[in-house]
Amino acid sequence: MKRLLLALILVSGCTPHISNHIKYFGYARAGDDAASIAATASFTNVATVEAMTCDSGCPAQFAAARAGKVKMIVELRQIFYDPQGDLWPNYQARWAHVQTYVTPNLDITLGFFMNEPTQHGVSAANLATACNLVKATYPSTLLGVDEAYPHVGDVVIPASVDLVGFDRYGVRDPNTDASYVAQYNTIAARRSTPTQKMFVVMDAWWVQQIHGAAGLSLSDMVAVANNYAVFANARPEVLSLVAFVWPPLSDIPQATTSVSRPDWVAEHSKIGKGITGK
Repeated sequence: MKRLLLALILVSGCTPHISNHIKYFGYARAGDDAASIAATASFTNVATVEAMTCDSGCPAQFAAARAGKVKMIVELRQIFYDPQGDLWPNYQARWAHVQTYVTPNLDITLGFFMNEPTQHGVSAANLATACNLVKATYPSTLLGVDEAYPHVGDVVIPASVDLVGFDRYGVRDPNTDASYVAQYNTIAARRSTPTQKMFVVMDAWWVQQIHGAAGLSLSDMVAVANNYAVFANARPEVLSLVAFVWPPLSDIPQATTSVSRPDWVAEHSKIGKGITGK
């Protein structure tokens, strides 16, 4: 019944609170620059930022987040691990540098996450080392692990982690896609404590090699967003819905991202306002 209600809400254009269990909505990489935070703050309450882009401490981004009542989620994989997935010899010093700009902005830092660790060669032991250190440093913040879908059955989730999810793109409707549901259930079963929650990565970009090859057009991504919101709403263990991605992707320049699609953003805004109450 709740799933049907969400579908009706999104179609009708109303924007009340969609559910009690989904608390956060925002875009991956929207925290990488202040303009992106400002452009999305009216309907989001979180934004992820790559720690590797914050050598100067990201003062403009944190200021924009504070002004827009958006909390930052800091991605840490490259802070702790080299390109082969091994811990940097100086990972503790690299983490100490992150703390220099996070600690003064802790009031608007929701937490941290590790992006696709197993996909990038990070062992279970090394993942636990970094996650345990982050949680010991900031015990009151959330800590998440987002894994790539081929490795949902391989990743070992440390007990220090609060949120677990995976990313897969080019799926028209995760509610009816048996392989997507199986992958979600697999990684959900990898949680190591009963208090760990889930997050859902909404497909909010388009590239011919993935989406076009799956038969999805650019305009289809409006309905795809709706479908992901319905999927998340139907699962009470889901705490957050994160849309990938807002800004252009420098490593995939041919991709279309949400910033350039007002039709997608109109749908995302309805979903986001329903979650955030903005």
